[in-house]
Order: sequence, then structure tokens, then C-alpha cells
Amino acid sequence: MRALKELKKELKGKIKHVGLCAVTSASLRRTSKISPVTAVQIGYSAFERHVEGEQGTCIPKTCRELGIVIISMLPLGRGLLITNFIDGTVFGEQGIAIRSQFIPRFMKGNREKNIQLVTQFKTLADKKGITTSQLALVWLLKEGDDIIPLIILQDSNAHLNKCYMLLSHIRKAGGMGGLTLAPEIYKMIMEELETKEWFSLMLTSKAINHLTIPSFYRKIYTREKTACDTRGLVRLLTKKPWIKDLVHYLVIDEMDEAAYRELLGFDLPNLEAVLLQHEGKVKLVIDEEEKERLNQSIIPKSRLTNFVLNIMINPWSYSPERRRYPRFTINDAILFKHSSLTRLRISYVDLTALENASDDMFPFENLTHLLIEISCINLEVFNKMLSPVKNLAVFRFHQELHLPFSFREFRHLFWKFRHTLKVLKLEWRRIQDGETTGLDLSDFPALRILLGDPEVLFGLWKTCPDLVDQLGRRLPPNIKILTLIQFCWRDVNDGTQQAAWDQYGYVGLLRTIVQNKGELLPYLRYLLYQDSDKLMIPDKLAEQAEEQKIEMWSTESSYDPDPLEWLNSPWYHEEPQEES
Repeated sequence: MRALKELKKELKGKIKHVGLCAVTSASLRRTSKISPVTAVQIGYSAFERHVEGEQGTCIPKTCRELGIVIISMLPLGRGLLITNFIDGTVFGEQGIAIRSQFIPRFMKGNREKNIQLVTQFKTLADKKGITTSQLALVWLLKEGDDIIPLIILQDSNAHLNKCYMLLSHIRKAGGMGGLTLAPEIYKMIMEELETKEWFSLMLTSKAINHLTIPSFYRKIYTREKTACDTRGLVRLLTKKPWIKDLVHYLVIDEMDEAAYRELLGFDLPNLEAVLLQHEGKVKLVIDEEEKERLNQSIIPKSRLTNFVLNIMINPWSYSPERRRYPRFTINDAILFKHSSLTRLRISYVDLTALENASDDMFPFENLTHLLIEISCINLEVFNKMLSPVKNLAVFRFHQELHLPFSFREFRHLFWKFRHTLKVLKLEWRRIQDGETTGLDLSDFPALRILLGDPEVLFGLWKTCPDLVDQLGRRLPPNIKILTLIQFCWRDVNDGTQQAAWDQYGYVGLLRTIVQNKGELLPYLRYLLYQDSDKLMIPDKLAEQAEEQKIEMWSTESSYDPDPLEWLNSPWYHEEPQEES
């Protein structure tokens, strides 16, 4: 204890409390004189009460005398006080065999006598309408507010049901000596529950209701065509306005043009993120005059940093040429008009009408992440969205068939972000615009993660006489993760696919990047390729990649890890060693 006291003093606040385990009253009194003891953990339950007497040195009495909390280890008597202990199913055959070898109370002879005791205990529990587990915990809690049962939830569903029953019993038996639960127990139970189960928990007591409410309303989901839709959420906030301060995240399951605007009309001071998603045709629409009227009541959300808009009419059921997207008007721009936004993701929406919106509808000074997926958008809208942005770090653009800009216009659009843009994902598939020059990103030194079609990135690389020079004049120099999409995507018959890939030069492209890592991409750590799961990498090339400390593998097109996870990885900050 003297060493702990010195360590506590030395670490200056990192050790807040000291607890002891399996200690006698005499030892506890001595150590308490050296340094304060906050808690003592002992084996204590309705089945194991020897600690109350001289054999257990009257530890509970000593703890109360010294003002020390008691942590009740094994409050269910190592499983004896679980309902199905009597029929032997609680542990299974293997569990019983292990316990019967090492724990006396489960050994032959002892176990039968203990079953008789537990049967009497169960009879009392049945009279109360609860299980033996619940009765055991209620008994402990009734012993005093300074006793905290140490509950270990192994079988989540079974044990959580016991917790529910326990807390319900406590609520019904409110006259049992002013019984209350310690906040630590509340917190422990809450952490094991799913959000949907918190409501039942909130009904058990005033204290737990007070502790649970902030977590219960922190993230709110709506469900289309139910009483819990967006309109239902508006009614809830109107009826219980105190909830507004508790909401941090909204997941809206439908596009109700009127109800969502009314929702934005509430002051939600702590709202951090909104996911507005809709599948199918948008039916709850309003005219432009009604939009203008409701827009006047919208209150800016000063802490909203993440907004996701995803209105998908099952686009994969249609070819790209036949797809139709919900068309946003100027009066819809206000839906993501939040100056605090740092991340904006828009999917399956026609944004072209926003080219006529005023510049103040895009207050994106703080935007760092912009993701546009399979939407109708033109260069003018891009200009308006990106004009106020100062430090764009992540840009993802998924487009098919046609681009809204030329490669030169793209460079001009993103030129000001060349020192801040770290992640660039250009999922341009089946582009038919016919540009053959490739995208020059060689002067974007901040780029670390790059994804794109080789023909988009490098131009006509297959027929280039000097591929190393072509790659050097296109690739950003500091890339650490390079992912090539539409790699070997052509269908080849007669079992000659691998030969065709070699002929087209795909393996040669990988080989060129690996062999010339020092000249082209000295920081490269991962070389990935999509749409090519059957591509066989020659053993020699794999060995060369390993020597160059490059990991190579084929990924699915759906593989899209959070770039921040990559950027925050320990290896991201490592610099390659200088070659001698």
C-alpha cells in the first residue's frame, strides 16, 4: 500500500482510487491508515455469507465503519443461484465436469445438498414471481446502498432478461427500505443493451430513467409508413420540446419534403449528423410555393458537421442511360445549407438546377469531405459548391458514361486543393467522352490515397513507348495507396483470359509500378486492383513487391474502407528509408 501511495502521488491524478481484494479486517484497517481505500471486493452473496461472521473477519461491518464500498464478487454464488442450476443445464456437461473437479460446492455429495438449499431459495423466489437470480441480486441490494454486485453478462439475452426482471421488481417493491441501485450498475446494464431495449429500462426507476434518457434520444431513427416516421418525430418534438437538446444524430428513413422542413424548423443545438435516405419514388412532395413558405422557418444547425442525402430508386435495375433521379430545385438547396458542415455526401440526385442558386446557398467554408455518387451534376454546380471550400481533404466522385467536365477543367477546379487534398477516389466507369491524355496529378503533393481507372489516370498507357515516363508525368509523388479500377474487366472467351490480360499489359503495368517504385512512388505501401479477381500475379512479381514492401491484392468494387482509418494508421506516418 505504501508503494501504491507513492505511485499515486507520482502519477499525479492518473490513479484516482485504490481498491483491495480478499483482505481481512485487520489488514484493511492497517492499509486504510496508510492511504484511503475506496472499495473492497469480496465473495458475498445470499449463498456465501461467511464474511459477515468471525470466520470472514466481519469485513462488511469493517467496510461500513471505514466508509468503504463493497464490491460483491460472484453475487450468484458461482452459478448456484441461477434458476436452472437445479436441473443441471446452466453450465452444460462440460461446465459441470470442470466445476466438479475444482470447486468443492459442485463436487459429488456437496452438489446434491446445495441443490436442496437452492430449491428452498427458488420456492421463495417463486412466491415473489421472480427468478432465483433476481432474488439473489435484490437481497444484495437490500443489504445496503454501499454494496455493488459485480455482474458478468455471458449469455446476453438470458442475463439481460434477468436484469429487466430485477429492475422491474425493484420498481414494484419501492418500499423495501428505500432500495436504490448504484449508478455504476445502471451504466453497466445500459452498455449491454441495444438502443431499442432502453425504453423498457427507463420504466424501472426514476434514477435509471434520468441516466438513460440522454442516451435514448442521442440518436433518433424514423421509419417510413409507421407512427415513427418523420411526421411522427415532428409530433414528438412538439409534445416534448425538452428532447431537442438531447438529439445528436438523426437517421431519416424517408423523403417527406414537408415534414423534413418542419423538423429543420426546430432548434436542435447539439445535432451533429443527419442521414436522409429514401428508397423508391418520392411521393410526399410539395410545390415550390410551399417549399418557400416552410424554408423561412428553417433554423441553421450550428453543430451539424455530417450530412448524407441518399435517394435511391434501385438504380441497378436500369442501365445508366435509362436512370432517372429525383430533381432538386433551388428551394431544395437549403436542406444542406449548414456552414458547420465538414462532410457532405449526395447520392442518386439530380442537382443540375442548383446552378442558378445564389452563392450563399453553399456556405461550405469548413467542408473537408465531399462525396458525390451517381448523380446528375454539372461544372457550374461543382464550382458553386467548391468555391467557398478552403481545405478539402477527401473527394470521391462516382460517375458513369459521361463526365461533367474535361480533364483540364477538373485540374482547374481542384488546383487550389493540391496542398490539402489527401484522398481522391474517381470511380469513373464506362466513360465515353474519349479523352486520351490522362489526368495530370503530378503536382498534387498532398495526395496519399488515389483510386481510378488506369486509362483515366495515365491516358493511352498500353501503347505508350515509355511507360515509366508516362506514369511519372501523371502520378502524384507521395501516394501510399493506389487502387486501379476496371482493371482487366474485359470478357475473354476460350479460357485465354490470363493471356489476354498479359497481352493488354495489365500485369506489365503492375510490374512497371513495382520495379520503379523508387522513381515513381517511393512512399507506396498498397497496390490494389478491382474487377480482376481471377488475375494471376506471377511469383516473381509477387517477390519483387515483397522486396519493395508493397502489398498487392485484388479487391471488390464494394470495398471502400473509411480513408480516415488508413490515414490514422501507424504506418501512414512512416517515411521510407533512404536507399543506399
